[in-house]
This record gives sequence, C-alpha cells and structure tokens, in this order.
Amino acid sequence: MASSTIALIILAVVLVCLVSGKVPVVVTILGGMLAMTLTNCCTPAQAFSGFSGTAAMMIMGMNVVGAAFFTTGISTSIGHWLYQHGASSEKRFLLTCTLLAGILALFINPMAVISLFMPIIDSVASQSEGKIRRKMCYLPTGIAAIYGGTLTSVSTSTMVNALGMLESTTGQTISFFTPATMTLGGVVLMYIAIGTFGYKLMDKWFDFEEPPMPTAAGSGVSGQQVNKVKAGILVAVLVLCIIGFVWTKLNMGVIALTAACVLILTGCITTKDAFQKISWTTVVIVGAGVGFGAGIQYTGAGEVLANAAINLVGTDPFLLCVIIVLIATFLSNLMANNAALVIVAPLAIAVAQKIGYDVLP
Repeated sequence: MASSTIALIILAVVLVCLVSGKVPVVVTILGGMLAMTLTNCCTPAQAFSGFSGTAAMMIMGMNVVGAAFFTTGISTSIGHWLYQHGASSEKRFLLTCTLLAGILALFINPMAVISLFMPIIDSVASQSEGKIRRKMCYLPTGIAAIYGGTLTSVSTSTMVNALGMLESTTGQTISFFTPATMTLGGVVLMYIAIGTFGYKLMDKWFDFEEPPMPTAAGSGVSGQQVNKVKAGILVAVLVLCIIGFVWTKLNMGVIALTAACVLILTGCITTKDAFQKISWTTVVIVGAGVGFGAGIQYTGAGEVLANAAINLVGTDPFLLCVIIVLIATFLSNLMANNAALVIVAPLAIAVAQKIGYDVLP
C-alpha cells in the first residue's frame, strides 16, 4: 500500500476520533503522530521535531510569564484598580474589563486572562450591592480575551501551533503583529458591538437569575499580596519581550524561555509554580501536531488532497483560501481549535504549494 494512502487512512481515523470526542484530543493527535512514525510515513526525527520547535518553546515560556501575573500580585492590583475606577457603572466596568482583557491577551494565553478576570468580576460584583451583574460581564470579557489573542503570534496556542507547522514545512516565520493585519478589523467591530447594541441585547436577553456567588468570591481583589519590586520586574520583562518579538530577529521561542528564566531567577515565580502552570497538554498537542502534519506532507497525502480540492473548485487562490477557512471554522465547532488546525493546515499548505502560491495567507 502506498504511504500516501496509509497517511490518508490515519488522517481519517484521527478525524473520526476528534469529531466523536470519545478519545481525548491529546491522545488522538499524539496517537496519529506515532502511527505516522510506526508506518514509516515519517521518520522519528520528523515526528518529534515539533517538540523542540519554536512553537512548543513559546508556549512554555509565555505560560510562565502569564502565571507570574498571579504570583507577583499584579492580578490583585488590577482588581483594586477596577473596583476603584469602574464599579460606579456596570457598562463602564464591563467596557473596562473587556479592554484590559483584550490588551493582556496580546501577550498571555486568553485562558489565563479569563482565569485572572473571573475572580476580579466576582469580587467587584459582591461589593457593588447589585450594581454589577456577573452574568453581564463574563461572556464579553471572555470574548474580548479570545479576540485580543488573535492579534499577535504568541498568545493563543492555535496561532503558535500554526506558526510551528508553517516553520517546519516552509521555513517561514511571522512577526509579532502579523496576525493583526487580518484580525484587527474584527476586534474593533467586536468592541463597538459590545459598547452599543451588544450591552442592550444582553440586558434584554439575559433574563435569568444571577448565579450564586462562588465561595471564594473576593479573591480577585484581596488575593496574592502585591510585591512592587517583583511586579516591576515582570512589567520590564514583558516590555523587553515585546521589543524582542517586534524589533529583533531573535527566535521567539528563545525570547519566551529567556523571559521565563529571568522571572524564576528573580523570584517572581518559583520553579515549582512555573512548571505547574505550563499547559503540558497544549505543548504535546502542538509538538505532536507538527509531527502528524509532517507525515501528511512527506508521504504525498497532502498533494492528493490538494489535487482533489483543485479539481473541485479550480486554482483561484482566493476561492481556495475561503474554502479552507470555512472548513476550519466548521471543524472548530466540532473539536478543539488546535485539533481542527492539525487537520486543515496540512491541506492548506499542500494546496498553496501545488498552485505555487504563498503558504502564509
């Protein structure tokens, strides 16, 4: 049996497992990568290359940077500031939360941002005597964090994973704000929607009772004591990271890991906390995803899929790009974003290479 056929069979099995949800995503993608290796669709070196690539290193480093927001007490400081300056009006508080969440998500994972803001919202709501409703703040703050994360190449694990697959296949890299050229318009529209008709619609449609306050409410404001020296170090490290990402040609994984090491050495976060806060599941998905994609590419399975797509719709790059985006959007509603990326990215890369078009778009 041709290696391309074997790779396509493995791809089909992985897709079924991801859609069914009966097998954990990390096990499915890791299993797909191992199957590619065991069937000689790719070499062990190709399969494991993602674990030592820029993407995995960036995730580990930026996870530690994000965790330091809690251990230095900056999250507590943000909670105090929000209570003092935004709690007089629910809409004002909501817009302030979404703006700050979007800004922080430029640099740290949106899930970490949401974890930071939920106890802050609980705390302010519990002290507002009903003026601030949590049901009006959770959803838009979460959306703002997700949208903000799409503006840079280092925040969301899906973007980092895409960067790793791009780099391993073509050798291309992207700059810190390259994703913003595509997503900035959507982010602006999102903020306009929340600040105008979105708030009114939520006020009208969210007619359910306010959920019971969590037992730990208030921890967002009165949690970890702020350490001004360590908080200052974290801010300085973050600024230097941004400078490194935007204005130097240093590898972004090297920058992220250097930042993590500096924060550990200066006591901003302990080694134990740093390793506990790294999302190892995401690291494995990203690393295995690169290896899985390598099997699709090196066996020619990607070219088979590309030929099928081109025979179906032609060689117009814009139309092909739109179709791939629609497929990715559909799959991301059935499975985790990273899983959808692992399925669609090899197809996108193969199609672009087949028609002689730049892979990046």
